[in-house]
Amino acid sequence: MKKILLILFFLPLCVSAQFQDNFSDGDFTGSVTWSGTGTYFAVNNEVLQSNGPNSNGSTLGDTLYLSTPSTMMDSTEWSFLLDFDFNPTADNLVRIFIVSDSADLRKSLNGYYIEVGQTSADYIKFYKKTGTVASLLFTGTTSFPGNLKAKIKVTRDSTGNWNIYTDPTYTGISYISEGASFNENSFTSTSYFGVYCQYKTDSRFNQYFFDDFYVGSIIGDTILPTAQSATIDSTMTGLDVLFSENVGLSTSQNTGNYTLLGYGNPLTASRDTADLRKVHLTFSTLFAEGILYSLEIDNVRDSSGNIMKKDTLVFSKYDPVPYDIVINEIMANPGSSFDGFEYLELYNTKNLPVNLDGWNVEINGSNKPLTGYSIPGNGYLILADEDASSTFSPLGTFISYSSFSLSNDGARIILKNSHEGIIHYVEYNLSWYHNVKDEGGWSLEQVNPQNPCGEASNWRASNDIRGGSPGMVNSVLDTNNRDLNTPILVRASAKREDKYRVKIYFNEILDSASMNDTSKYYVEYSGQLIGNPISINLDYPAYKSAELFFADSFQMNKVYTLFVTDSMYDCVGNKISVNQTAKFGIPFFPTDSAALVINEVLADPKAGGVDFVEIYNRSDKVYDFADMNLSSLTESKNIINHADLDKFDNVLSLPGSYTVLCTDPEAVKSQYYTPNPYNFIEMESFPSLNNDGGTVILTNDSDLKVIDQMSYTDDMNYPLLNSADGVSLERVSYNRPASDITNWHSAAEPVGFGTPAYLNSQFIADTVTDGTVSLDLEIFSPDNDGYNDVLNIYCKSDTPGKMVNIAIYDSKGRLIKYLVRNELMSSESVYSWDGINENNLKANIGIYIVFVEMLGLDGKVDHFKKTVVLATKL
Repeated sequence: MKKILLILFFLPLCVSAQFQDNFSDGDFTGSVTWSGTGTYFAVNNEVLQSNGPNSNGSTLGDTLYLSTPSTMMDSTEWSFLLDFDFNPTADNLVRIFIVSDSADLRKSLNGYYIEVGQTSADYIKFYKKTGTVASLLFTGTTSFPGNLKAKIKVTRDSTGNWNIYTDPTYTGISYISEGASFNENSFTSTSYFGVYCQYKTDSRFNQYFFDDFYVGSIIGDTILPTAQSATIDSTMTGLDVLFSENVGLSTSQNTGNYTLLGYGNPLTASRDTADLRKVHLTFSTLFAEGILYSLEIDNVRDSSGNIMKKDTLVFSKYDPVPYDIVINEIMANPGSSFDGFEYLELYNTKNLPVNLDGWNVEINGSNKPLTGYSIPGNGYLILADEDASSTFSPLGTFISYSSFSLSNDGARIILKNSHEGIIHYVEYNLSWYHNVKDEGGWSLEQVNPQNPCGEASNWRASNDIRGGSPGMVNSVLDTNNRDLNTPILVRASAKREDKYRVKIYFNEILDSASMNDTSKYYVEYSGQLIGNPISINLDYPAYKSAELFFADSFQMNKVYTLFVTDSMYDCVGNKISVNQTAKFGIPFFPTDSAALVINEVLADPKAGGVDFVEIYNRSDKVYDFADMNLSSLTESKNIINHADLDKFDNVLSLPGSYTVLCTDPEAVKSQYYTPNPYNFIEMESFPSLNNDGGTVILTNDSDLKVIDQMSYTDDMNYPLLNSADGVSLERVSYNRPASDITNWHSAAEPVGFGTPAYLNSQFIADTVTDGTVSLDLEIFSPDNDGYNDVLNIYCKSDTPGKMVNIAIYDSKGRLIKYLVRNELMSSESVYSWDGINENNLKANIGIYIVFVEMLGLDGKVDHFKKTVVLATKL
């Protein structure tokens, strides 16, 4: 998309000195020939862009320029557009040479130039240059904060009277004077016009953009003025009327041209001395809040004498609060819909009109001003590129911008009022399409405008056959899609680097005013009050989290509880439950391989599902997942698909907690029950887990020390399953090694074949026995129902270095299963039998003998026999 594209008025070139260049030919050596440091300029997307050396040590220093022949001065207009990706300063500035007797703008010359770039606020300045000496002649009134963008026009009549204008709409039809006319006649002839870029900051080398140069006769205005908005002032008897362009003094100050329906003409009418588009009216009666008024306007002319068409403005005295105006529709990837133009739609949820003077929409940090517009009660505004006028103007009120872009994958959009207060905020992403129509051609529509903080749950892909519904009721409108749920405190976290800070997270956007009170939070440890925070830093602009700062530091090896009182609200007024809590602690760096274990693995998900790995904290310490990585191994044992977790915002692993790692938590939660829906980490990438087998590794992120490692094959699943799709492997005991294949079993069918973020269905607590060999069950039923599915065999030895063999026999002495062969046992070892025989079939119900043989280094052999009943449900 072209970065800057403005409406042009192509005029016949009456004299050779007159020219215009919008770089539509893709070059700057075509119809208009520019010369200078041309190597360091380029035309990109029909815009002239600096492309200078990014080293201040170049032979050209830090100054670039281009100039072109130009000899017009009397009754002449110079206009152009500047757009910079930075805030100009005294070190990084631009000069537009209106008049020069030299083609090389870096050298001594005689002429005049416009400069933008100072150490404070950026104002337009007009200089005379005599040889090498520059003299300031004029300073404009408009400040350009932040990244500078300006449409500028300079005129000079035949007697040397100069005027300078800027157009806040960048269209070239709404110029506002930068100050009174001034006379300057030191130079009355010229030879060149050009641009001069100075930068002393390396990164600025390609951040100067120029477009739509025009030098020629002063262009006459043929566009009719329109009345745009009416705003009641603080006196409640005054009314400010804003027109689309500068209006003439006599007609704009004629009280007979204004009629307040039901009340008559104003007492006075006076045009603003600074903004010639604005007229101040006064009436004899007070305006009342919340009442709709209509002002009829007729016979007002612009400064060029064009007379307006009769118009009526509807207005009221109403100060909008957050969510009165909402971001209602987002078209980020139009494809061929709506002629390929992206757009944004705003909607007024009230039945009163709202004046948007001073408001703006911020899209990923880029501001789109709304000044000069109002939005009627229950009305819409469409924001898009100026080239989209013919597409959207027939659909409703359309606000155009010289550049308008929405990222396909997602963006942060903030609607702010004139005081920079947030009226509405959304941060959309592809997941808001809910896997429907997310490849382009369809807008995202808000389901219910009265549920403005619903995020993904309140947005859907449009159902309109055109791909969207700009300027009209959304096609997915459902007023029953309301937020009736109380906010939830999801978690709390802390960092080793800052032991005085705790960050808390909620499941939805909250009312910021209700969050910003230290008395609403307190911390306890083991029932002892630690205290309230001393200050709060809210997370702008989402207000789903906050940083709490305490006077005393928190200690390692302690798990604290943070309480939130019941006096907070979400953005639609739902009150938080009484004394919600979240635990936190200062995290240790993970070096202990026994502290965190891989507890459940899904490598073969159902259709529409994703792989997941569950981590269990079996220690009494707190850890931070930002200090960990999840990886997988190739057959040659090389780590691949290294998935770094350090981008996550301080997600803690608390003692006894289960945490699921995956790329799509919502997909997992839609297929499996979980009582802990917030114990999930959404990863951008995930290690490759093959269905038939692989290895999962949890490491720390400093030296990649292995914390836990688990290898799996599809043979480890319960063999009697019809299909292993969507069946996770659960660890039977987190105290037994992951390398023990008998320590893994398919998740039980009654729990849906998976237990993400909670106790495994096949979990069996370790039992300490006094005997050398013991069984944890007398009867077991291996039917994968999650109840007594696995028999655990506990073996103890007081002598190190023993080898163990375990075989299962039926009551007639026939070998059923050789469970363990010549395995080196520890002082206390546990082995599991899932009731499967040597033929990979379920053994018949009946009595079985567990025969254990222990071989010592001294050649001594010990034999043990235990009896167990394999049963089944009737």
